[in-house]
Amino acid sequence: MKKLVASIQDPKQSKNPDYMTYTQGGQRFGVHLYSDDPLYPKFQVTEIHPYDDADYTWARCGYKGAANVQFIKNGKVVDQMQWYTYEEDEGSPEDYIDKMIDETCSQLRSFNKDVKPIMVHW
Repeated sequence: MKKLVASIQDPKQSKNPDYMTYTQGGQRFGVHLYSDDPLYPKFQVTEIHPYDDADYTWARCGYKGAANVQFIKNGKVVDQMQWYTYEEDEGSPEDYIDKMIDETCSQLRSFNKDVKPIMVHW
C-alpha cells in the first residue's frame, strides 16, 4: 500500500493541512490531512471530479470522536464508520492512518457510484 502520510513534516495539528492525492480503482481522491496523530487522526477526503457540479458524498474524520469517520452529503451525515483505537493495531502509526484513508476512499466510491455527473461549461 502506498504510504500516504510518509511525507508529513509536522505531525501536530495545523491550520494549513497537508494535501495529497490518492488513486483507488481509477478514481482520484483529495486528502487534506490536519493531524496524523494515530490517537486523534483528523482528515477530510473528497473525490476529485473536475468541472462537475453534482453533489458527491465526502468524508471527514476526527470531528466527533477520535476515530469516527463521518460521510456527508448535502450537509447531512449519511453514515458513520467507527475505527478501533490505535493501541489495538499491530502496525505503525503511518500504516494505521493509511488503512483509515484507504477504507474511507472505498466507502466513498460505493456511496458515489450512482451519482450522475453535472458538467459545468464555461
